Amino acid sequence: MKTLYLTVLISFSAPSFAALPEANVLLDNWKEAMYTPAETSKIKMTITRPGQDSIVREADVAYKSNKGQDTKIFMRFSTPAKIKGTAFLSLKKSPTENSDQWIYFPAYKKARRLSSRKKTDAFLDSDFNNGDISFEYHLGYTFKVLREDKLGDKAVYVVEGTSPADADTLYSKQILYIDRDTKLNLRSDFYNKKGELFKEFIVEKWGKYTDHWAIDSGIMRDIINKGETKIEFVSRNTKKMPSDSQFTLVHLERGE
Repeated sequence: MKTLYLTVLISFSAPSFAALPEANVLLDNWKEAMYTPAETSKIKMTITRPGQDSIVREADVAYKSNKGQDTKIFMRFSTPAKIKGTAFLSLKKSPTENSDQWIYFPAYKKARRLSSRKKTDAFLDSDFNNGDISFEYHLGYTFKVLREDKLGDKAVYVVEGTSPADADTLYSKQILYIDRDTKLNLRSDFYNKKGELFKEFIVEKWGKYTDHWAIDSGIMRDIINKGETKIEFVSRNTKKMPSDSQFTLVHLERGE
C-alpha cells in the first residue's frame, strides 16, 4: 500500500516538460504566417551613426513570389536627391538557390551584377547587407530549438542556426526569438565569421494584412560600430499584383 501511495504521489508532483517543437516546423510556420504572393510598398530607411546627423531615404518596393518559388524583389530610391533613381533587383528561382542580384546607379547608366562575395557588403551604406534583402537568411544553416524563454512579456522559442566555417553564408550563427503564440520572429542575433555577435534585428511592430503578417517597422543594429538602420513601411498594398516586366534589367536601367 505504501508503494502504491508513493507511486501516485510522484506521478502527480513531478513536473511535466512539454517537448520542444522541431526548428524546421517553427521556421515553416513563420514563413507561412508572412506569406503573400505580391506586394507594392513605400519604405523609409533611417541610418544613424554616432555623432552624425541621421540619413533618411525613401524607396518604392515591389515583391512577388509563389510560395518561395521564383521570388522577385525590386526597389528604387526616390530620396534623397543624391541617390534618386538608384535601384536594386533580386531574383531567386527556388528556396534552395542563391539569389541573382543587380544594382543600378544612375551615374553609370548600367546595372552591375553583384557577385556572391558582395552579398556581405553593406546595402547602400546601411546596416543591412545585400544578402539581407533577398530572403536568404535561412539558406545554408542547420537550426535547432535551444529552449523556451521570455522576451519582454512574450513567451518565445529560442532557435539557433549554425553554418560550417567554410559555408557561403552571411553569418556563422543566428539566434532567433520566435513568439510561441503568433509564430512570428521578434528578434534575430547575428554572429560574424569570427563567432562574434555583431548585429541584431529587432521587430518594433508587426502588422496584420488580411490573411498574413508583415513587418511594419524594425531596427538593424551594429553592435560593434554602434550604428543602426531603422526601416519603416509607410504604405503597403497587397492586392495589386506587380507585372513581371518590373523585375527585369530593362526596367532596372530605366532609372525612373
